[in-house]
Amino acid sequence: MQIAGNTYCFNYPSLIGLYFFDSGSCLLIDTGAKKEQTLAILKYLHKRKITVHSIFNTHHHADHCTGNQIIQNRSNCRIYASALEATLIENPILTPFILYSAYPPPVLRNKFLLASPSRVTNILKAGDQQINGVPFQVLDLKGHTLGQLGIVTPDGVTFLGDSLLADDILNRIPFPYLADANGHFTTLDFLQNTNFSYAVLTHGGQVIDVQRLAERNREVCRAVIRLILEITKEPTSREEIVSILIRELSLPLSTTQYYFIHTTTSAFLSYLNSINRIRLRLVGGNIKFISV
Repeated sequence: MQIAGNTYCFNYPSLIGLYFFDSGSCLLIDTGAKKEQTLAILKYLHKRKITVHSIFNTHHHADHCTGNQIIQNRSNCRIYASALEATLIENPILTPFILYSAYPPPVLRNKFLLASPSRVTNILKAGDQQINGVPFQVLDLKGHTLGQLGIVTPDGVTFLGDSLLADDILNRIPFPYLADANGHFTTLDFLQNTNFSYAVLTHGGQVIDVQRLAERNREVCRAVIRLILEITKEPTSREEIVSILIRELSLPLSTTQYYFIHTTTSAFLSYLNSINRIRLRLVGGNIKFISV
């Protein structure tokens, strides 16, 4: 599907962006969640005699880089990512390791968490960058992960990765996945104060009103924080907080989802502690959190 100019996307099961260079090659923005999606894109490009010059990964999660290895092996393409995300793209076992805080059990070594490793050839920072001699703008969108980046193509199309949850997701799951809550609020501030010609989410497609959606995402975070502060009026362990959040917000649950919820809860607790809204204490062999 064409978005504008030379910027296109495939949107199933997760969105992959394409920017076509005049040289007969392209930049892929993320590579999707499934091998079948990767092969379909390569077939599409082969029919049109278009080669893959490079991949831009917004972040390291498997639903954004599962196709990296196949594409890089076939095309020897470059892969661009932030320094933090590159470490996890090249060493995918670190994703479940971080979730579990140790070498993960088999139930967490699954396709949703473990992409095949690929080699990041170029480290990017936010700012104006050249890819294949063409100017792009790279955005710092930390929060969902520590080093998430977005990218603006020369056609003014902004790929926002997972920096926002779409309305239909928030309707079902009023809970974000965050590694850095403070970073997420900084990203929301940026999104609410920036005008985009075109904005695209990996899960949700094109966004018409980024400012409104950013405010809704912020309010969801505020609601979670209010609930955590209520829960921690009495000293409460992190695991107890997670259990109450799951129950009170009716969050869907699997083993993998539990650890995502656990990580986000940790991110909010860290943020609240940093602004002196929550203290942590060692009580009877457990770390307990208590609101101030």
